[in-house]
Amino acid sequence: MTGNAREAGRSTIDRVLTLLEALDQPQLTLTEVATKADLPTSTASRILTALEQWGGVSRGTDGTYEVGYRLWEIGARASKASVLREASRPALAQLSARTGESAQLAVLEGGSALIVECLAGQNASPIATRVGGRLPLHASAAGRVLLSYADADFIAKVLRGNLERLTPYTQIMPGRLAQELVAARRRGAAAVQEEMTLGRSSVAAPVRDRSGTVVAALGVVVTSNADLDRLLPQVRLGARDSERRLADADSQKWVDGHSAITSAPPRMSAQLEPVG
Repeated sequence: MTGNAREAGRSTIDRVLTLLEALDQPQLTLTEVATKADLPTSTASRILTALEQWGGVSRGTDGTYEVGYRLWEIGARASKASVLREASRPALAQLSARTGESAQLAVLEGGSALIVECLAGQNASPIATRVGGRLPLHASAAGRVLLSYADADFIAKVLRGNLERLTPYTQIMPGRLAQELVAARRRGAAAVQEEMTLGRSSVAAPVRDRSGTVVAALGVVVTSNADLDRLLPQVRLGARDSERRLADADSQKWVDGHSAITSAPPRMSAQLEPVG
């Protein structure tokens, strides 16, 4: 199919959404946005101009583009994400402060783990994950936690798919990865060493709502020489604290398909211990 034929077959909404998805990092030029969105430069320019006037896109003095405050405002008001972030922020702050690294909260969205909150410690890597970033389900601790609690059909689809080798240590054997998912459920956490990024490891634990459904994964990204066995209980404790706060939140803010409830998880009074 030629570029013009492909362009003619796309709806306006599809073009706009594809362009917005292309704005996944700041300071992109018009050509870069058009290329990533697979749109003619003239079309991308018209859409960007309209979005800029609305406030959905911001244009810098150097002519580059990035997502504007209007979209950020709408996203920040999203009920489910907002409650999750608020409930998990204290635990993320403690993990980040104790380890000096990046603590993150991710949810299953599409075929990856979407980071909805991330707090960076003083020693956090410059390549640390960011809010709005995505993690591979097979090669990150948060991704494995979310995948391990997904339904069987979804797990099978992921295991049959393209398991990209991101580093020499990435697990891409479906059978072995399936065993890792079983282990993650059994111990209530996942640990991944240098499978996504060389020199970095991660640990994550599930966060459940009051009905017991896993709605997020809370974790931390650390250097590859960190003591993951010592870190695992701290991450689990942070996840439990998030569950308690989530259960205490206004139930009217937590309505997107989740049942309301019987018994909330017990309150966690223990503090996170330093991790060496």
